[in-house]
Amino acid sequence: MMTGEGDGSTMRTIVAALTEMFSDKLSQTDRWFALLRGVVFLGGMGWLLFVPLQPQQWTILAALLAAFVCYSAGLYALIFLHPSRIRTYYLCVFVVDLAIITALNDFVGEVKGSFYLAYYLLVALHAYYFGLRMGLTVAGAASVLYVLSDYPDFRTILWPEYTLRIAFLFLIATFLGLLAEKDKRDKERTETLNGELSEKTRKLELAYAQLEEAQRQIIQTEKLSSLGTLVAGIAHEINNPIGIIANRVEVLRLEHDEHGLDETLKEDLAVIHRHAHRVGEITQALLTYARQSSRDQALLDLNAVVRSALLLWQPQAQQQVRIRTRLAPRLPTINGNFTQLQQVVINLLSNALDATLTGGEIGIHTWSDAGPPAVVVLEVSDTGVGIPAEHLSKVFDPFFTTKPPGKGTGLGLSVCLGIVQDHQGSITVRSQVGQGSTFIVRLPPASSHDHAGDASVLTPGGTRTTAASLG
Repeated sequence: MMTGEGDGSTMRTIVAALTEMFSDKLSQTDRWFALLRGVVFLGGMGWLLFVPLQPQQWTILAALLAAFVCYSAGLYALIFLHPSRIRTYYLCVFVVDLAIITALNDFVGEVKGSFYLAYYLLVALHAYYFGLRMGLTVAGAASVLYVLSDYPDFRTILWPEYTLRIAFLFLIATFLGLLAEKDKRDKERTETLNGELSEKTRKLELAYAQLEEAQRQIIQTEKLSSLGTLVAGIAHEINNPIGIIANRVEVLRLEHDEHGLDETLKEDLAVIHRHAHRVGEITQALLTYARQSSRDQALLDLNAVVRSALLLWQPQAQQQVRIRTRLAPRLPTINGNFTQLQQVVINLLSNALDATLTGGEIGIHTWSDAGPPAVVVLEVSDTGVGIPAEHLSKVFDPFFTTKPPGKGTGLGLSVCLGIVQDHQGSITVRSQVGQGSTFIVRLPPASSHDHAGDASVLTPGGTRTTAASLG
């Protein structure tokens, strides 16, 4: 009992697998064609079993049915192996189908009058599948073979009846051929409209994303502007007393050196001096943040900005990490503030250094992108600890930092963002924990109007060089 159930389950599995396999290889129309061949086979078997035939007729009909089954099986085996050639196989099989129908119509004695109907089916299928031209071709071939099947008894042919049957062959070919071509055009138009709809949807999604980004930047700009005004006042008020404290502590330390004050007092003064210096650094960062402005701009070579920043920053880093520099030659000039953009480069490099373990690598790379829009690109990458995904949206927020307490103010990247936005540029970050981070700054190249107004390029040290001499 269990064996029977197992055999039935195996058979169902095989049938399901074959069905799925042929469904993947055949379109819906092709599956209908395959089903029709199965119906023809069942009809032929029924004819052999239930219609009284002469032995010779039965033999011919059985042979034709066997041939039909064999070449149909061969057809679908070829389609399974080479599905892209299915139309070629159908054209080849059409010739065999036409020969089979003609043989049935010619050789099966008193039942021959029934088989001419198969011509209609053959014409209809090919007109629908291949179109009007193929349908008319099949109708013409079927008409000729249908008439020749009564050779040499042409004088006994009922020509009005034959003419009507042949006319119906061409009517079927014309009607279904035109219908098939209209259906094909409708499908192509639907696919075109779907493609246009997909493209418009993509553009709409892109526009919506750009709108969201613009809104986010407006909110960020307003937030930074309000915060800048606030912190400028606070930093100014704090900076003066902190300066006094630091100066007085320094005086007391000098007195200690001269008069030999208590050692504990000396240590306390050192702590006060260190923290006063720390507060001074914070207030200076706040003032820098609050005073961001891209006024006093000039034509700049971004590579010159990078080289200048590296001269200031590299000594503190080259003992700890490898520095890989790739600066594209002949970058388009940009319109900007040299000192501010230098600060952006230094801030990004310093952040990369803080995130990278000894022996790691920091890369700085410049290139130009023709766009649109055209941009000059600065990329700073590291092989450091990376930034968790949940923090990526916050890295440019003021006072946000992942560094240990006392190691950062959380203003470095905010300052970078403000400066870059004042230069009509953008800054983005991508990062993966354990693999490092990459910051990308995109700045617009100077316009022809900028070049016409100022033909010189500002270089480190504040000197100006003609743009032609930099090539």
